[in-house]
Amino acid sequence: MTTPRVRWLVTAAGGLTALVLNLDQATILLAIPTIADALDADLSQTQWILAGFLLPLAALVILGGSLADRFAPVRVLQAGLLTFAAGSVLSALVSDVAVLIAARVIAGSGAALAFPASIAMLHRSLDGAELTVALGSWFSGALAGSAIGPIIGGLLLRTLPWESVLWVSAGLAFGLLVLVTIFVPAERQPSTAALWLRPNAVVAAAMALMVWGLIEAGAQGWGSTRALIPIVAGALILAGVAVAGLPRLDQPVEATRLVAAGLAMMALAILSIVGTVFFVITFMQNVLGYSPLRAGFALLPFGATAAVLAPMGARLIRQFGRVPLVFAGIGFEAVGLVGLSRITPTTTFVGFGIFLALLGAAMAIFPAVSLDLALKHAPAERGGVVSGAHTAALQFGQLISIALMGSLVSSWVGGIYRSELAEAGLSTTVPQALIDDLGRGLSASPGTAAAAQIPRYEFLGEVAFTTAVGRTILFTLALTSIASIVCASLLSKPIHGAIRSGS
Repeated sequence: MTTPRVRWLVTAAGGLTALVLNLDQATILLAIPTIADALDADLSQTQWILAGFLLPLAALVILGGSLADRFAPVRVLQAGLLTFAAGSVLSALVSDVAVLIAARVIAGSGAALAFPASIAMLHRSLDGAELTVALGSWFSGALAGSAIGPIIGGLLLRTLPWESVLWVSAGLAFGLLVLVTIFVPAERQPSTAALWLRPNAVVAAAMALMVWGLIEAGAQGWGSTRALIPIVAGALILAGVAVAGLPRLDQPVEATRLVAAGLAMMALAILSIVGTVFFVITFMQNVLGYSPLRAGFALLPFGATAAVLAPMGARLIRQFGRVPLVFAGIGFEAVGLVGLSRITPTTTFVGFGIFLALLGAAMAIFPAVSLDLALKHAPAERGGVVSGAHTAALQFGQLISIALMGSLVSSWVGGIYRSELAEAGLSTTVPQALIDDLGRGLSASPGTAAAAQIPRYEFLGEVAFTTAVGRTILFTLALTSIASIVCASLLSKPIHGAIRSGS
């Protein structure tokens, strides 16, 4: 039986793990325009820098949860922090895009162990009100990392090279590893919980195919076989896994479907948000000319709103029930996305700050409701795999968001730009390299343009970028809305009563 001191240390370790890992993701997202410029990366390579971390995290996090169920969660957490720190150190030492992507894969694999292990540690050591408080602290740590990460990244990039953000991630992870090793006891609880190695390998391959195809679609076109074949193959494999059935939780079918509902809610809710934030960051730095530090402060409405609301999630669920909160989250997300879809090269912070805050509110609501729904209908001894599946849903949503939205912007921006040029009476013959740069909001004029025409070319390039981003946001919002309706109809029978009652 755990003592009050141990329970406090477990709660602190869980919250700090969420803080460190989300801080890394937030600082990298803020630094990505700087990294892309330093390494001369195009939009596809930039997407892979982000996907290199998110792909193993989404694909392997259920395995990490299974390991936490089979072995002591603290031991799995230690292994994850060590691997994450090693990947961060390697990332800071490289100067080649391909090697950086590989290093981020290592860091993401470590996060895939640490994320579910931290929640499994809470779920196994605590219960009742203490578990509710601990999960609130975990979400607070996660969202606090997302809130302060851009500011820390901006402060670092103000005077230091981009590698500094990775050194900070590595240092924090090593420090946390030492604290966990010294102060948090690892209670060995023998278990025969299945690891599901083969399903994890299949899901990882399917995700990799889909992401590869989506990113290729931006570079090669959506009709390209290099894009369509891996997208279709990955989707069919994932559909096959879903039809074959979720890993058994030794619970009634309806309870398993309730867990699935929580996971689907998380993936669909996040799919439109992360790619939008990525392009807002790109817009601020490459179109509005914000420094990384100013862009970090401009993101505060998003991260701070999420961090403030997250600790209130459990209380709001008890007070209002899940259904009102879900509808509130849908409303916040829809209004925020529609507002951000209307940005132009002349939009100021006043014009988009409020919409970032609304997205932050949605980011606080959906993880709290979806994880509460999933964990409440899973046995305590399977908390690791369920929390891992929840993290997988969140990271898969982020991964597909960046891959899909990046490819859509890349596919549309060239046609929009040439249409704008034709309407302005300018030559539509522009180098492909210029079109490629527009995908990241970097606008220039063709070398053949007259001096008097250069400002016009550059402004129309910015118009093309913001128009492509706005169109992509609305398209993704519509796509996720349709998918949400389909999922709700498939799962509604067993879920309606449980969600309404909050049980």
